[in-house]
Amino acid sequence: MSTTKKRKADAEVEVVASKKAMTSNTSKQEEIALYQVSAKCHPKFENFPIGLKNLLQHQCQTALYTHMANLQSGAIPEYKETFSVMVGTRTRSETIGFHSTVNVAGILDVSIANIMLLDLVAACYDKNQEMNKKGFVKLETETGLLNSKFIELHCVRQRELSWGLDDEGCLSMYTAGVQEKKLKERVWYVIKRDRIKHQGEV
Repeated sequence: MSTTKKRKADAEVEVVASKKAMTSNTSKQEEIALYQVSAKCHPKFENFPIGLKNLLQHQCQTALYTHMANLQSGAIPEYKETFSVMVGTRTRSETIGFHSTVNVAGILDVSIANIMLLDLVAACYDKNQEMNKKGFVKLETETGLLNSKFIELHCVRQRELSWGLDDEGCLSMYTAGVQEKKLKERVWYVIKRDRIKHQGEV
């Protein structure tokens, strides 16, 4: 038996179906879960690469299965770290590093932080309809390299967007363009913050 949930207007990742889990040909998480879940990105992200959306959907599934496993065992889910969505800019030849600011802080799961970053990027191109004209370049993950050092590896031509996941699964996106005869660079990225201390911890 399966059930399908209606999409919420503000949902960015939709749980499209749940059903009793089969134990054959499934991951370990799926085997211990009483339900099988699948996730699908909101249609507003349709112009982003399918490979990127598949990765984010898989992250969402993993987070849901982990949460379900905790609930099934009677444990209260623990979040040992938080994530922040950052926005950085710099002008080539004027500054070496990006001037970065926190856009959203205190996010409890990397999958939520990543999809919030994607929503932020989509909003930048929503009004002028430029997103469907963008070319996308994937930056491969580098072992041991995390944001914000990982973002320094992005390099694209004008009007392209580069995307990649660092070694902890945190998303970053980058674009560049000429403004006032100078190359202006912009980056959006997720970073992991210090773990949350629970009651009784020093």
